[in-house]
Amino acid sequence: MKKRCYFCGVDMGVKVGNGQVGVFHSLCDQCTYRLRLDERLAELLWAIANLRKQNGSKGQNQELVAPATIQYT
Repeated sequence: MKKRCYFCGVDMGVKVGNGQVGVFHSLCDQCTYRLRLDERLAELLWAIANLRKQNGSKGQNQELVAPATIQYT
């Protein structure tokens, strides 16, 4: 069976299909990494904001806002 990434469609090689033919979908490493970042974005922004509060963030009134969409290159 051919193995393809469900999200980006990249060819990931061949998987033993025990007599079955066709395409097996999974997640490539790059898409897995992207999904984990998306899931943790709010947590990471919250942590950065708390660190800035603890450090006083003197003279820096920057607001942390999660982007509506994330573009990967």
